[in-house]
Amino acid sequence: MKRALFITIGTMLAAAAALSCGSNNNGVAATTAPTASTTTSTTTTPNLSSDVHTQGSIRSITLPELQPELPAGDGQKLVLIACASCHTPQYIMHQPPLSREAWTTSVNKMRTTYSAPIKEENVKPIVDYLVAVRGPQSN
Repeated sequence: MKRALFITIGTMLAAAAALSCGSNNNGVAATTAPTASTTTSTTTTPNLSSDVHTQGSIRSITLPELQPELPAGDGQKLVLIACASCHTPQYIMHQPPLSREAWTTSVNKMRTTYSAPIKEENVKPIVDYLVAVRGPQSN
């Protein structure tokens, strides 16, 4: 009799476990069939601005072309090519007025220490431009 009681308690525990996990009326665990909302994934395309281009799953943007904020002058293009790859034009223009020697030292440091793309023959035109726009007399 003890054995029959043990099986009955075991059966009741199994039934209770099945009920707590979700079951149908027969005591068998119920399974939920997928509904349309769980199987259908819809992707909504956000409203993209006109500068965003989509090709398949790749999105690209067109950045605005900004005019340099460096004053016009001989050497401006060299400074944009050589210096603005690391420094913004605004950063260059916010430097304190430096002497020719200080600008030369700075440009050479950028070349030798930081591998700035400045050829030896471009050092003088770049320094000339920097002295013209950010030299002691340019205040």
